[in-house]
Amino acid sequence: EEIQAIDPRTPVADFGEFMKVMLRFCMFTLGMSYEIYDITEASWAGARAGLLQTYKTFRRWQGFLGTNFYERVYRWKTAQFIKYGDVAEPDRNLVPVGGEYAHDWIPPSWDYVDPRQEIAAAAQAVEKGQSSLTRECANKGVDYLEQVLPERLREIAAAQAGAKKLGIDWRELAGMPLPKGGV
Repeated sequence: EEIQAIDPRTPVADFGEFMKVMLRFCMFTLGMSYEIYDITEASWAGARAGLLQTYKTFRRWQGFLGTNFYERVYRWKTAQFIKYGDVAEPDRNLVPVGGEYAHDWIPPSWDYVDPRQEIAAAAQAVEKGQSSLTRECANKGVDYLEQVLPERLREIAAAQAGAKKLGIDWRELAGMPLPKGGV
């Protein structure tokens, strides 16, 4: 027998392009943009659009998991806790049947792509009544009523106490804009 050397032309010269096309097909099938994998050929706008589209896909996956898995496990465990006395039976005068399962799923989120624009857009949407603080916080993966509001109330109370000692407007310490025309 004779030993044969590996042909240096294998894989073919177009193998890289072939793999790019295959990867694009795979990512498209998953609802993701190729630009999140390889940004070398994308413009800023193209990469951002691809990332936002991929975020939408992730939200759909999170919704699917919430409905088809987390929700079922939550109901099962809550019923089990009530049955075995780990959680008190709800008062039916106060909680309707099924009300013991009331909750909101707030899936984890991701950082801003363009913080200045996205924060300004969210603030404008809330200001114009097209969104709410609850919805905007949920979009960032936090609960407004249970996390953000109590935290802000503590911060404002601390700012008011500190500002009184310093003789300044509390809004300065709370990171809030001062009213126009003075206090």
